[in-house]
Amino acid sequence: MSVFGLMLGALLAAIFVVPLLFPLKLTSSFDYLEQRFKSRYARLVGTFLMMLSQTIYMGITCYGPATALKAVTGFPLWATILSIGAVATFYSALGGIKAVIWTDVFQAVMMLAGLLAVVIQGTLKVGGASRVWSLNDRWERIQFF
Repeated sequence: MSVFGLMLGALLAAIFVVPLLFPLKLTSSFDYLEQRFKSRYARLVGTFLMMLSQTIYMGITCYGPATALKAVTGFPLWATILSIGAVATFYSALGGIKAVIWTDVFQAVMMLAGLLAVVIQGTLKVGGASRVWSLNDRWERIQFF
């Protein structure tokens, strides 16, 4: 559901917010805060809050793969977190946004391939798509919103 919300939010922003802000020739939302409230303090508070939220987000984002890497390699959790952060920082600094985008593309393809592999393998092990459907229907797992 969150993906649909994000897509709807991006669509609404493109339709309503961008046409309002584009003529103002702003370089960021923080510029808008400064101009709107005529206060550099508003811009700094907005910047600080964004940096805080991104730092928390990055911590959570690094923890998942670090836990998986720890389980596979046996390294301590702090070492896997540091190595994931170092590798991400290295390729981002070296390749810039292009490296980040290609990494995201690769990650999305791998996630989709993994999801398809699990669905296909699970369907085959259970006995086919009709068996999966009937089991889910019997256990009342099929709900359309």
